[in-house]
Amino acid sequence: MNSVLTNCAARKLAIGICTYNRPGLLKTCLKSLFAMEKPKGVEILIIIADNNSNGTAKSIVDEFAKLAEIPICYSIEKTRGIAAARNNVLRQAQSNSITDLAFIDDDEYVDKDWLMTLWGYYLSSDADVVNGPVITTYPDPDTPKWIIKGGIHQMQIHRTGKELEWAPTNNVLFNFKKIVIQKDIWFDESFGLTGGSDADFFFRANLEGARILWNKSAIVYAPLERSRFTLGYLLMYSFRCSNEPRRFKDIHSNQKIKLWFFAFYQIFKGIFWVLLGGIFGKHRIYFGLARFTTGTGLLLGLLGLFVKIEQYR
Repeated sequence: MNSVLTNCAARKLAIGICTYNRPGLLKTCLKSLFAMEKPKGVEILIIIADNNSNGTAKSIVDEFAKLAEIPICYSIEKTRGIAAARNNVLRQAQSNSITDLAFIDDDEYVDKDWLMTLWGYYLSSDADVVNGPVITTYPDPDTPKWIIKGGIHQMQIHRTGKELEWAPTNNVLFNFKKIVIQKDIWFDESFGLTGGSDADFFFRANLEGARILWNKSAIVYAPLERSRFTLGYLLMYSFRCSNEPRRFKDIHSNQKIKLWFFAFYQIFKGIFWVLLGGIFGKHRIYFGLARFTTGTGLLLGLLGLFVKIEQYR
């Protein structure tokens, strides 16, 4: 067992949420958090960073704060960008003497057993970080069939206990005291509006010795937004994730060789499915285009060429 966590009574757990212009989705998110099962013997609060200087989320936060079931801390982050909002959550966590911090996105809602599962595995393992799956749902009846049939936007599910080199903030719990307070690791705000600061944050934590484990049973759900219904969004997202500069920083020669092979594998895999898509359906053509874009992004990154895409404008 993680020796830092043996005294559960001394733990103070927060759930951090960064939000921007999505009050309806935030309301659904908070509703699920208030309805979930909560572990005993640990103090819990919710921390919200609103990246809209007009405080569009304030009325929703006030509505749930009146219920008084889980304390809510709220702050407006005037600096635009998801990295700045994430650091706002870290600062609030620090001022509230948080020892352990979870992150989910404002457009997600949690499974009833999400926190119990995440927290229980975190305590019983020697992990400093536990990452879980995000299941994409399709509530909009106009969701294109190629997205549903192809499982587009569904993330890969690993076996529980798989070691990772990084994690996103869409479903994660980590040792805040060790990583932020002791190691002084923060989100890099040079990422601005591009995204990727979460992968960079946990990658640096991993380099500093933080062990990141996967738990497939700690589930959150994310309704697919209409803005993601297009092929253009899919290709933009595939390219941005693979062409992220930090992915290529400080990697040794063996890793570079593997990336070269993986890049060409993705490109040829993409060409294969595009050519055969007429037989298997449109969803396979789009899948192939996404794989080709992923491989191209990797290839350009290995050549030192990067394209800045501001996803969170």
